[in-house]
Amino acid sequence: MKRIPAAAMLLASMACAAPAAAAVLDDAELTLLGSAASGDYGAGLDVRTEWLAVRYIAGDDLQVRVDLSMVSVEASTGGALPGLGPTVTDDRRRLGSRDLGSPGTTAGGEPQTGGSMTGPVSSLDSRTTGLGDLYLAVAKRLAGGGVRLFRLDTNLEVKVPTASESDGLGTGAWDYRVGFAGEYRSWSATTWGGLGWNRLGDPDGVEIGDVVDAFVGVDSVPLLRERVIVSGWVEGRQEAVDSSGNPASLGVGVQTTGKVRFGLQVRRGLTDSAPAVGVVFGISFGVSPAGPGIRGAQL
Repeated sequence: MKRIPAAAMLLASMACAAPAAAAVLDDAELTLLGSAASGDYGAGLDVRTEWLAVRYIAGDDLQVRVDLSMVSVEASTGGALPGLGPTVTDDRRRLGSRDLGSPGTTAGGEPQTGGSMTGPVSSLDSRTTGLGDLYLAVAKRLAGGGVRLFRLDTNLEVKVPTASESDGLGTGAWDYRVGFAGEYRSWSATTWGGLGWNRLGDPDGVEIGDVVDAFVGVDSVPLLRERVIVSGWVEGRQEAVDSSGNPASLGVGVQTTGKVRFGLQVRRGLTDSAPAVGVVFGISFGVSPAGPGIRGAQL
């Protein structure tokens, strides 16, 4: 808990510097993200998670992303929470892995954004808050982009285990994700999607399997004097723990256009092992990088 003031000061400083920094950087974007998710994951184990993150994205043909976050977790029993989101085993131990991000988010997740926070929860009916894991990602354009109607990217994301495992805010293990993301623009909408493979590290005493995730969605053309874009998508992945179930969610979102952009996303779980509900709010400054890149189903 002693690290909380320092982490809060760091995030606050980056938030204050975001508009000025984005204004002097070409082809770059700084985003302040806040998100929350809750659910019992099909086993009556209530888990509530909240994130406050600063995200930096730069580049187009070669795109890089850095996510720095604070995490807060409240749980009704012991278990583990990785970046893919909590899952539950038959013996009622809670586990999790990689969003939006992303997230994310991962897309999305979560996450998928995210995407993308992880860590074990070790105490009963308690809330733990502190610095989260660091996420680094890079995406390379394979085809399309620019004035073309399509784009295909490949991407690599790495979770650096900077969150405290002893405080229940991280698994203390490295995670990796390799994937593809693409989009196709038409006169009325933009269709996009992605597929990824996640190599997930195991916390002490827990085995988390490697999983495949996927998402597909559509963005409207800019509406209301070209100021608002409406989105919808479906996302899912394999179960990270045997017999925990395959999480899947439906998402809807709205975002504005311009130099300063606001976004709001809401997710609803389609399966018991997914969060019952999740909300993401973001404010972005600077030039929005083109193409899906490593953003997936995230702001």
